[in-house]
Amino acid sequence: MERKNIERKLRESEEKYRLMVEKAQSGVFLMDSHHKLTYVNQSIANLLGYKVSEMLQKDISHFKDRDGQKLIRYHLNQKESGRSNAYELKLQNRQGIYLHVLVSSTPLFKPNGSYLGAISILTDISSRKSVEKSLMDALREKDENFFLIMGSMIEAMNPLIQNDYRDEHMDKFA
Repeated sequence: MERKNIERKLRESEEKYRLMVEKAQSGVFLMDSHHKLTYVNQSIANLLGYKVSEMLQKDISHFKDRDGQKLIRYHLNQKESGRSNAYELKLQNRQGIYLHVLVSSTPLFKPNGSYLGAISILTDISSRKSVEKSLMDALREKDENFFLIMGSMIEAMNPLIQNDYRDEHMDKFA
């Protein structure tokens, strides 16, 4: 009776955590020690425009650009630390459009200490990156306009400054 009660509680707990992961707005994925996806939730599949089944057993680098592949390899090589790490990355969706994401990844180890893989949570930050780019472009344009105005003012004032200087010091040039 006690064993059945423990099994029931375990099933309930597993179901609760499964629902949390499946219903999360963020993408959640597991990959094995060879960087193959062993689990992806529906959110990440929707974000990238794939079916869950199409993503399973694919190498994580399949969804990244070259810089992203280098970055993910770097972070995966940090697994010995056993610490979670967070980094920004660009992923390519099925339509070839790049999305900016924030990845928080934690390495997983077997009880004997050998590397098992990693669990990662992925958040789409494309909108934030777009706003950042717009702000930076506006600041850059503002700076360019400022320097253009200052240059024009100096150019316009240059003859006046030279004339005033020459008039004040004409006796030195005679």
